[in-house]
Amino acid sequence: MENVDWVTELFSNCSPNSVFEMLKEQVRNDVKIRNGLRSQYAAYTYSVQNSGESFKVIIEREGDHRSVRFELVDRTITVTDEHDKELFKATLALNDNGKCRPKIGDRLCEWWQLREMALENLFTVS
Repeated sequence: MENVDWVTELFSNCSPNSVFEMLKEQVRNDVKIRNGLRSQYAAYTYSVQNSGESFKVIIEREGDHRSVRFELVDRTITVTDEHDKELFKATLALNDNGKCRPKIGDRLCEWWQLREMALENLFTVS
């Protein structure tokens, strides 16, 4: 891995705006998959709502007002619940292979892991 162009990766491929757009598309796909896994009799659905520098995933079900919001501020993605309680923050960093990944606390993770941490509880319906 001596030939990693970390400068281009960090300052171009890991630009906050492009990464946030990629994350938004991945979340849209997660929502589409989750909606497809519902029973035909399910009385709920999920949707994504855009709002400038943020977007949120909401469950549409009578009496259930849960949501998860993703917001980009500088190089930080903040994930909050429907009460604006922070679930976690992720910064952008390069992994050992020189690829842009989210860093939550001291842990570099994959994008799917960030999405799972953010959406698993919302996607669980009882």
